[in-house]
Amino acid sequence: MLREAAVALIEEKGRAGFTLRELARRAGVSHAAPYRHFEDRDELLACVAEEGFGMLGERVTAAAALGPGPRDALSNAGLAYVEFAVEHPAHLRVMFDPGLYRIRPSLMAIAEHSFDRLQSLIVACQRSGDLPEGSARDQTRVAWALMHGVAELSISGSLALPTPADQQRFRAYALRALFGEL
Repeated sequence: MLREAAVALIEEKGRAGFTLRELARRAGVSHAAPYRHFEDRDELLACVAEEGFGMLGERVTAAAALGPGPRDALSNAGLAYVEFAVEHPAHLRVMFDPGLYRIRPSLMAIAEHSFDRLQSLIVACQRSGDLPEGSARDQTRVAWALMHGVAELSISGSLALPTPADQQRFRAYALRALFGEL
């Protein structure tokens, strides 16, 4: 119950506007109640981030498995990443909050595992010839930056893509750019 209320509050006010006192008020519990479950605000935020990485990992893995080949697997994973972000913006923002990583270093291991899964898709595309040889780590950073950038711009509404069809078309265009097809 507290996590769901926390996600709703983060979506409305962002991480900076998130307080345990406001969370308790919205959840209809005493101001002390959150402290029975979480040491502090950052522990609750870390739990939201961990939950987000778990949901994202499941979605990306399932999407990648639908691809008949490495290229489709990577494309599907990229689309799944953006769709996750659009559907769960509070999770995404907390998952990639650098301040939280400094406070909760265990999140870095979870984030690195997520990055490694993406890198395995990049390596498979290199082996199949869909992506050029070279540093898989650098290509993974580019792919992640592309997907994350599209996700953030989609969440903020900055892309000015009014219809779902426009959004899908742009996401497909971004993926073609990753494969050097533009």
